[in-house]
Amino acid sequence: MRQVINLNQGWKFKKQNVGLVERYPKDWQDVTLPHTWNAVDGMDGKGDYDRGSYWYVREFETPKQPLGKGRAYVEILAAGQQASVYINGEKVACHEGGYSIFRADVTEHLNNNHKNLLVINCSNEYKESVYPQSADFTFYGGLYRGVNLICVPDAHFDLDYYGGSGLMVTPKPCGCGGADFHIKAYAAGADENFTVLYSIEDMQGKEVAYGCRPADDSAIVLHVPEAELWDINHPYLYTVTAILQRRNESYDQVSVSRRAFFFLRSRTGIYYQWQGNAVAGRKPSSGSALSGKCADQRRSLPGCKADQRTGCEYDSAGPLSTCTGIL
Repeated sequence: MRQVINLNQGWKFKKQNVGLVERYPKDWQDVTLPHTWNAVDGMDGKGDYDRGSYWYVREFETPKQPLGKGRAYVEILAAGQQASVYINGEKVACHEGGYSIFRADVTEHLNNNHKNLLVINCSNEYKESVYPQSADFTFYGGLYRGVNLICVPDAHFDLDYYGGSGLMVTPKPCGCGGADFHIKAYAAGADENFTVLYSIEDMQGKEVAYGCRPADDSAIVLHVPEAELWDINHPYLYTVTAILQRRNESYDQVSVSRRAFFFLRSRTGIYYQWQGNAVAGRKPSSGSALSGKCADQRRSLPGCKADQRTGCEYDSAGPLSTCTGIL
């Protein structure tokens, strides 16, 4: 099974464009991720915040691979606004765009005899190929969401598939009162001996549907009878889990978060007023570098309404836009 190692601790940071380093720089600034160099000037409202190209460095041991063999990936949860990733002096990834997950397969670049040197160059400098070009918010620079090291067996749910989990789920309500879950898993390194086991659980953790498909033809439709549909007063969600197996031995497992999808209940003739409001993803002294704990605290602030199950949140101080719709 996969192993996810958090690498947010123990980083060195240099707020100069010094170029690629070959050794661990002990004299650089100590930082913990999430981190941004615009924590102060990106919050002062002047608009003249630092847009530069700066460097992060960390060491880590080569992890033991599950099931003997496998692959190792560095996962960057977000890097503003462009990033280049190096392992032991070799460039393994470049990424443009500051708001999405990206990964690099570093298996062939790891050392078993000594620590590995992970170097990441982040830049929030203006670049024509990176969007948005302008906005009413700060383009924060840095590793402002965190970094993981993911170890998987040779056969695993695809970590190279557009930064996703390797599991695609599309729920569709049916006229009979139930719902069809259209599910497809993307497996890498799996031969004809591998199968994918699917399970759907309700909000109480009870399995309501399951199925099995060959890994090389994984698409399936699972029916959930009497599906609970989501609406404003009844935010009901389901969880889909996929397990990659070979002759009853589990190799990998992924799940779609409870916040990932929902059904919308149809109530013709009932009107709801929708207000487009927002809680900004930043706070003084941290900027956009918010941990999960900070986000939870943000939702509990006075005047901020949020549903922990869906992740939907808004600040009741004032709407940005308003519309009326029929559900």
